[in-house]
Amino acid sequence: MTLPGLILRVDDVHAATEPADLIRLYGPVWARGGAVCFSVIPQAAYRFDVAGIAPTPPVDLSANRALCEFLVAQVRAGRAEIALHGWRHTPGELTAGSPAGLRARLAAGLAALRSALPGVPVRVLVPPHDALARAGWAAARALGLGVCSTWAATHGGTRLAHWVGRVRRWCGWPAAPARGGRWPTDITLLDFAGPAAADAPLTARWLRWAARWCSPLVLTQHYWRVQGEGDVALRWQRWLDEWVAAATFVTYHPSLAGRG
Repeated sequence: MTLPGLILRVDDVHAATEPADLIRLYGPVWARGGAVCFSVIPQAAYRFDVAGIAPTPPVDLSANRALCEFLVAQVRAGRAEIALHGWRHTPGELTAGSPAGLRARLAAGLAALRSALPGVPVRVLVPPHDALARAGWAAARALGLGVCSTWAATHGGTRLAHWVGRVRRWCGWPAAPARGGRWPTDITLLDFAGPAAADAPLTARWLRWAARWCSPLVLTQHYWRVQGEGDVALRWQRWLDEWVAAATFVTYHPSLAGRG
């Protein structure tokens, strides 16, 4: 069976992210001609690293010129696609407040990201904390953005959508085909919080589903969780060693990948 494309959604890239860490973690993907989808915070109000999450004064992505230049270079080489990861990654950012307020936050984040990464197309929103209200969904679509998030968030974030998403997870259906500007996934495997013995079987099972869908599978990861030299980092390396040769790592929009 030919395996489908696999979208590696890497969340929480922000002003304190070091290019060297991204090269170390995802270099094997690029070495095999694959691509990575980075969810980038334009003006982070938190710092994310292996020690955990800590609030900070908001720092604009453009403050880290080395990172911005690195991301632009990866996109131009066809090795990455950039998604908007909210504005400041604060709780309730795209769920609380008026529709006008939600759209203003999203527009501010999009403008800041485009300013920091000139010439880079941004076509997908990854909501912070995978939380998106109906008005946030409408704002994203009005700004020309598709959405990659949980099944509930990609279907408007309504009470009914959350209920359906919960039922899907109970039934063992944590993802769905990418359709109409939606990339639904509730899969958090690559943060490696579950049993290590399940890593390979679950990956194989979900990739078989995606092959039947003829649609890429989205696997979400917070890059800072797999840094360092602990057990989680070792599991990531084992997983990558197994699957980088077996699956094709693609972007949300395939025309952006594979040119390097």
